[in-house]
Amino acid sequence: MVLPALSPPPVVRTATVVAEAAGGSNSVRTEVLTANGYVVPRLKASVSSEVGGRLAALYVEEGDTATAGQVLGMLRNDDYKAQIRADEARLESARAAVGSAEARRTLAEQEFARQRDLLERKIAAQSSFDQAESQLKVAQADLEAVAAAVNSAAASLQVSRELLEKTYIRAPFDGTVLRKEAEVGEIVSPFPANGGLTRGAIVTMADLKSSEMVVDVNEGYVSRVTPDQPAEIELDAYSGVRFPARVRQIVPPPTGRRPRCR
Repeated sequence: MVLPALSPPPVVRTATVVAEAAGGSNSVRTEVLTANGYVVPRLKASVSSEVGGRLAALYVEEGDTATAGQVLGMLRNDDYKAQIRADEARLESARAAVGSAEARRTLAEQEFARQRDLLERKIAAQSSFDQAESQLKVAQADLEAVAAAVNSAAASLQVSRELLEKTYIRAPFDGTVLRKEAEVGEIVSPFPANGGLTRGAIVTMADLKSSEMVVDVNEGYVSRVTPDQPAEIELDAYSGVRFPARVRQIVPPPTGRRPRCR
C-alpha cells in the first residue's frame, strides 16, 4: 500500500482491508479485516563509498534531504590528486614525444626519397638507399610507439580521475538522511572489517515519499486479502483520519505460512 508522503514515518495503529460491492453510487464498503503494523519507506539504502579510505568530510546531518547525485561525504584524496597530476605530466610528455617522432619520420621520408632518386639516376649506391629505407622504417615504428604511449597515458589519467571521483560519496536517489553511520576521521570501506574498526556506510537514507504499510496477518485470515484490494489506514499521529490505500503485495503467497500484507 503506498501512502501519502509523511515525514518521519509514523506508527500505524490500524489498517482495515475493505471489500467493495459493485453498484455505482450505491457501492457498499464492507470491513473484512483489521490489523496492526508500521509505516516504512519502500526505498531505503545504506550509502557507502566504492573505495576504502578515511572520511575527510560529511556534509549532511540526520533529517537533511538530499537529491540524487548530491555529495554526502568525501574521503581523503590527496594521493589520488597527486596521481592525476603525475598522469597529466606523463601525457604531456608523451604528446611532446609524438611531435619529435613525426619530425624524425619526415626527415627520414625526405632522405628516403632523395636516395631513391639518386639510385634511379645511378648516382648513389644500393647500400645508401637500403640504409635510408631502414631509417624510415625505424622512424615510423618510433612514431607508432609514442602514439601508443599517448593512448596509455590518457587511459591511466582517466582511471585516476575515476578513482578520485569515487572518493566523493553521492546520494543514490532523492531522499532523507535517517541516520549517520560514520564520523569524520573514521575509516570507511565497501567491505568493512570485523571488529567495528571499519565502517561500511556513512549514512542511511530513505525516500519517505515511497512509504508503505507492513502488517502481520494471521494465516487464518489471509484468504480475505487479495492484491490491489482497497484498504484504509489510520495512524496514531492522525487519529480519526483514514488514508485510502490498496494491497500491493502479500509476502509470502497465501499458500505459505505467516503471510504479511503490504
